[in-house]
Amino acid sequence: ETATVVCMRAPGMTMFRMPIFTWNIMVTSILILIAFPLLTAALFGLAADRHLGAHIYDAANGGVLLWQHLFWFFGHPEVYIIA
Repeated sequence: ETATVVCMRAPGMTMFRMPIFTWNIMVTSILILIAFPLLTAALFGLAADRHLGAHIYDAANGGVLLWQHLFWFFGHPEVYIIA
């Protein structure tokens, strides 16, 4: 979406003449590209912990609290980006 906004504008349409909706779509797509890999990494850690026994979020090491903090830190921005 960002590439479409930047590269395929109408001839003569500058970035500053674009509608606010287009700016919102561009900013949202950039935020999604930044935030989703972090959430994906936390979810891969959870999958490795559950299926492969990686002990990343092991309760003996305080890992449950680590998971809660990581999910809040990485997953919380997703709510505001998507909504």
